[in-house]
Amino acid sequence: MKRLEMVSLILLGLIWGSSFLFIKVALADIPPLTLVFIRIALGALCLLIVLRFQGKRMPAFGPVWGAFFLMGLLNGAVPYTLISIGEVTIDSGLAAILNATMPIFTLILAHFLTEDEPLSWERSLGVAVGLLGVIVLVGVDALLGIGTHFWSQMAVIGAAVSYALATIVGRRFLKGYPAIVAATGQLIGGAVLMAPLSLILDTPWKLNPSWLSVGTLLALSIVGTSVAYLFYFYLLNRVGATRTSMVTYIVPLTGVLWGAVFLGERFHWWSFLALGLILIGVTGSSGRFLRGSALRRKHSKNPDLT
Repeated sequence: MKRLEMVSLILLGLIWGSSFLFIKVALADIPPLTLVFIRIALGALCLLIVLRFQGKRMPAFGPVWGAFFLMGLLNGAVPYTLISIGEVTIDSGLAAILNATMPIFTLILAHFLTEDEPLSWERSLGVAVGLLGVIVLVGVDALLGIGTHFWSQMAVIGAAVSYALATIVGRRFLKGYPAIVAATGQLIGGAVLMAPLSLILDTPWKLNPSWLSVGTLLALSIVGTSVAYLFYFYLLNRVGATRTSMVTYIVPLTGVLWGAVFLGERFHWWSFLALGLILIGVTGSSGRFLRGSALRRKHSKNPDLT
């Protein structure tokens, strides 16, 4: 991976990690449903502008738009809403850690919903370690009587499951479409789905948010959604999906960092133990342990490969 690509990967991790901070701050004055609607709608508008400059167009209305709306539900409306609801009562860094379980749930769902991604022994071990991390994180709080946060934590885990399901659905229904077109389509679908919920349940015209909340919501929409997608597409095209997925390791770490620096969030030792277990689980479930050991054996037999 070249220097520019590595910098882009780190920046993507910093941006996606900061999204949990932006959500936490904006929620002070903006209810979750309206926050999610504005985030998705502005994100879609920004990507449409980028598409226009690239000379690309969205597909004509047809069956593919059903896939866009389904992805907008699973990869936008549902997870964004669940994370926002969860962050009403839990720290942004904790939400970032819980959200890092997405690759683990992807592997579990893929085992049952697809025919070409069975669980190997190594991946099963990775899943088990990752889920142990979740148990450590959620279980300790429950044992200490902090039960009021349990359902908020479950909401963020539910968002990770929704992201995982969206990954499987996207592979099946949006294969062959440029990534930026698929992302723009799902954001448009998500915005259409969230609009009536925001208008009916939140009556946003009655809100009086502070400039800080408005500013962080704009940052979440433009930087945390649109700019992040552009970095993501750049990396996909330059280094491929496997290396791009390394951002999974950066996001929870930067999420905890942003929360600690700007919100003064503090974590107990078991939070970092849980984060370590989850990241180890993600590594194992992705098969990187096995590939890494095989590569080391190959290099030991052929030193010239280095």
